[in-house]
Parts: sequence; C-alpha cells; structure tokens
Amino acid sequence: MVLDVAEFVAGEVEVLQDDKVLTVKGSVETQEGVGQSAVRTFHRTFSIPQNSKEEDIDSALSEDGILTIFVPKKKERVIKIELVD
Repeated sequence: MVLDVAEFVAGEVEVLQDDKVLTVKGSVETQEGVGQSAVRTFHRTFSIPQNSKEEDIDSALSEDGILTIFVPKKKERVIKIELVD
C-alpha cells in the first residue's frame, strides 16, 4: 500500500492497527499570519486481508513523502495426510 503524504513530515503522520483495520492519519498546524493558523488533516482506513501476518506489518516514509505500508501474507501451510487402515 502506497500513499503520498508529501505535505506532512514523519512526526505528523501515524499508522495505527486495530484488529483487521489499518488507519493512516496526519495533522499539521501552520501559522498563516499574526494570530491566524490553519490545520490540515487527513484520515484513511483500510481493511487488512484475512491472510496477512498482522504482527509483521511495517511502514516506511521516504524523503520525498511517499509512505509505504508493507502487509506480508501468511505462508500457505501444507498439512500432511496420514493413511489409516
């Protein structure tokens, strides 16, 4: 998953996980003039696939503001079949 968050810096962006939902949000307040300020925010939610390894979810923010979230898949498990008489 890739998001462009170039208008924000690392401390202004969060990636949160709650059960099977990832939330990416950001907020920054800027001074517009004497006694005036502006707040920019965003909030996006994504469903985590059932076949993902939730404990291994990771993210990286590049210098040019590209946030990449890595959601690895669980490896398929082969179940041994025993022959019974």
